[in-house]
Amino acid sequence: MMVLKRVESVMWGYAKQMPAMKQAELEILASLVDNYRDVLHNFKASGKYKPLSLVALKSREFLVVWVAFCIIHSNVVRLHESEMEGYGVPLDFNDLSHLVLSDPTEWEVVLQI
Repeated sequence: MMVLKRVESVMWGYAKQMPAMKQAELEILASLVDNYRDVLHNFKASGKYKPLSLVALKSREFLVVWVAFCIIHSNVVRLHESEMEGYGVPLDFNDLSHLVLSDPTEWEVVLQI
């Protein structure tokens, strides 16, 4: 669980900064999110999440993936401006309204991203 919280903390920090990243850094970010999801899915499969809300875990996973997508998309547009001209984000901010987030920091991320 500590690993999950640490990755979430990193992602919430990124959401506040929306950092400019190089291609290699974006690949590391994508790998970080993949690893986070693997650890989370193993945690859920172990049954050790029972004291926690499965819906809350899924909501935080969704937010981690959303933040990563937004960071990667903004950097890809910056790095490949001419190729990305005319492409928008195929995500709707309103989709975040259904998330079950108990920490005010998580809602700050929703509003910032």
